Amino acid sequence: MTLANQTVKLLFHLTMEIKEPFLRPEIIGKLAAMLDYNLVQLCGPQCSSLKVRDPESYGWAPKRLLAHITAIYVHLDTSDNRFAMSIAEDERSYSPQLFTKAHSLMTRHGIQTPDYLTSFSALTEKVLEMHERKNQMELDYGDAPAEFCDTLMDTLMSDPVMLPGSHSVVDRMPELKQRIADWKKSREQELRGRQATE
Repeated sequence: MTLANQTVKLLFHLTMEIKEPFLRPEIIGKLAAMLDYNLVQLCGPQCSSLKVRDPESYGWAPKRLLAHITAIYVHLDTSDNRFAMSIAEDERSYSPQLFTKAHSLMTRHGIQTPDYLTSFSALTEKVLEMHERKNQMELDYGDAPAEFCDTLMDTLMSDPVMLPGSHSVVDRMPELKQRIADWKKSREQELRGRQATE
């Protein structure tokens, strides 16, 4: 638990001063999903099962963890709404009720300062609006013509690019993420090969 606390604390301090690297297209969606997932664990339906007998011995401080996670949300909320949109696009963990419950828990237990609570509340409203707009867009564009859909993912493209070899048109971000994953996998295999020969 100590490593998790240190990691979240580090992220808290970094996002307080440096935002742009965390808002890059390759990272922003995964970071939003990770924060949402952790918020579900702390404030979701199963949160009452997180009690332990001797929390100090495990480094378990859920209030501090909730304070850091919600502060990271606030730190990364920018005027261009990139992070808010990434939260709204998280279909696995995001729900408007989750953010409302987190806000009420923080208010009830005095976990955050009034300024952070106000900022978190504003972010909650912004994300809810974007989530509703995204759902409406999915209804409106659900049956888009094939030429507007990514040939690999079968989703509506937001930034289409043509692949040089196959001349297939795909969405840039999933393709970029796939290339990064392929590169990472090849590097790991290369390192394993070196270790095996040594």
